[in-house]
Amino acid sequence: STEVTVGERETAAVSFALAKGGKAAPSGMASGVVGDAKPGLVEMVSVKGGNYRLNRISKSIDSFLIGKYEITQGQYAEVMGAVPKGCTHAFGLGKEYPVYRVSWYDAVAFCNRLSMREGLIPAYAIGGSTDPASWGEVPTYADEAWNAVTFDSGANGYRLPTDAEWAFAAQGTKPKQTEYAGGSKPDTVAWYLRNSDSRTHPVGMKEANESGLFDMSGNVSEWCQDWNGASFDDFTGSTTSRAIRGGGWDSSKEECRLDYMISGNPYLSTDSRGFRVARRP
Repeated sequence: STEVTVGERETAAVSFALAKGGKAAPSGMASGVVGDAKPGLVEMVSVKGGNYRLNRISKSIDSFLIGKYEITQGQYAEVMGAVPKGCTHAFGLGKEYPVYRVSWYDAVAFCNRLSMREGLIPAYAIGGSTDPASWGEVPTYADEAWNAVTFDSGANGYRLPTDAEWAFAAQGTKPKQTEYAGGSKPDTVAWYLRNSDSRTHPVGMKEANESGLFDMSGNVSEWCQDWNGASFDDFTGSTTSRAIRGGGWDSSKEECRLDYMISGNPYLSTDSRGFRVARRP
């Protein structure tokens, strides 16, 4: 799919009804201050740490929590106030569909707003502030301040999974590796070029992997935390693109494999790219 900028902040053609009692993202809070805690919006799965190995790559992974599903349009609208204008009926529109047309910058802002909503310590900061309300509009171009975002590994708030965490979770709990997240037959676990009808589908419709995670292969590809570099977990790297995993509805079956990774400029988005969140146990 074609990469496009995501500066459009208008509400999509179909408005989303927020959950009863739900509110849009907080604004105007001081840096580091969280609002009244609200119940967890995202269902998380606990992943026990271990040694991740794929091909010739090996890394020790600490235990972490990761979203059972990709972030949906309904969740995104509840936290951010609206879905991106690029979410349309043509590519899948509805509360249970994965959000897409979101940049890496958008995903980071969502993570901090969700953390503040639930009374957790935000993981990201720009210019010393953890409140996205003070960061200004999400840029639609390469931005020095947003590229210099800092990450607090000790925070208990939401964040994007690292590339290594994503791959470790997607691999599942079985010692025997599979080509895709959940099995060796892409049609059973993934929405991809051959079976997607050129659009996203509601999350959780295909089979989960052994860890109970859905759509790790296909539907929408997913932003990871890392800069695209020679090593895992390169959060402070000097390259210009961020790691992307999983493949999307417009990907070939090869691009949905566990060992396949691409990268993208953090200010760009596509109609087949979304994300899921992670955090400390």
